[in-house]
Amino acid sequence: MVDRLEAAGHVARRAHPDDRRSSVVELTPPGADVLARAAEVVDAEPARTRRRRAARAPPRPAHTTVRRLRAAQKEH
Repeated sequence: MVDRLEAAGHVARRAHPDDRRSSVVELTPPGADVLARAAEVVDAEPARTRRRRAARAPPRPAHTTVRRLRAAQKEH
């Protein structure tokens, strides 16, 4: 997944400063724009509809991804 995001220009990888075995993945400005648009779509769905859907099925990957990216963006 990160490979595809990087190829699309949405994230950039760089070497971890303390661990040569790891990489740091950062959201790029174009990636932040895509995240903002995706968040608008997710947020526009009425909460009641989301609750009904969540009761019937596991979270959709897109919703999970947006939630995780938002959390990561808030940390930095």
